[in-house]
Amino acid sequence: MTLALVTGAGGFVGRNLVAALRATGREVVAMVHSPRSQSDLQDADVQVLVSDILDTDSYAAVAQRADEVYHLASVVAPRDASRAYRVNVGGTRKLAESIAAAESPGRLIYVSSLSASGPCQNDQPRRETDADDPVSIYGKSKLAAEAELLKLADRLPISIVRPPGIFGPWDRNLLAMYESIRWGINAIGISRDYRYSFVHVDDLVEGLVRVSEQGKRVRSAEDRDRDGFYFISDPDPVSFENLGNLIADSLERRKPFHFTVPSTICSGVAFCSDVASRVTGKRVYLNIDKMREARAGSWFCDVSRAENELDFRVAFDLSQRIAQTRQWYAEQGWL
Repeated sequence: MTLALVTGAGGFVGRNLVAALRATGREVVAMVHSPRSQSDLQDADVQVLVSDILDTDSYAAVAQRADEVYHLASVVAPRDASRAYRVNVGGTRKLAESIAAAESPGRLIYVSSLSASGPCQNDQPRRETDADDPVSIYGKSKLAAEAELLKLADRLPISIVRPPGIFGPWDRNLLAMYESIRWGINAIGISRDYRYSFVHVDDLVEGLVRVSEQGKRVRSAEDRDRDGFYFISDPDPVSFENLGNLIADSLERRKPFHFTVPSTICSGVAFCSDVASRVTGKRVYLNIDKMREARAGSWFCDVSRAENELDFRVAFDLSQRIAQTRQWYAEQGWL
């Protein structure tokens, strides 16, 4: 039986990935940072390992036995650069070195981000071979983590996936947009013209498994073809205005009133969120780092490599996925 280790298994992507891997018959070890995440995985028929990604002694044994390691653990909305680099870069390096120490290392699938690539240039989709130009602390830390993995590419098989915005079951970030649009309002930050790629978590999970089973491995920093890098996404980018209309359709509401929030107000909200996060210790989605990305323009990617090399296709189009997510929110009593 294939043994899969999933770091960051307590997050919303991790929970969905763990369930999907179990459905394929894999043995799964779900690594979580906090004991509070254990209860969310108790019914998934998995072994739960409470560990810090920086504490290699606590997970090295299972990392060296695993056939597949899906590395999701990261700081997504960093309050400061030091923590982002310590976890996203240092943690990734430590995990990879632990795997590489095995006699026969398993495959490492690193879940990076479109943020590592940077925004679109001249309104063209981002491709795996484009020069990287991240604008946020988060994006720069993910790119630096990729660089650490490239140094180890001759010691273990590694593939890197750069998803865009992710939504679906257990995601609370898009929930606020559903709630607002239910009342007929869609507040659009910065610009109506910017377009974005999104991926439903089920499609991302399918893509990750395909990368593990069929994907190429990265070679080195000098490889201009960037083999082993993949964008996994819905193929059609969408503006937040059009996304709002899709959400309204799923709620069986009329098109909402769309209005653009001035940049100064967005920045003020982001600053206050940062302060609140530092005081409470709780993660917030909109902060100063996210504002750096919001101001940068469109963020969408070309998925032709995944389609050609992995035969990857999303199972449903974006409008259907938006409707499925609304239904899930309703079933959970979230909406």
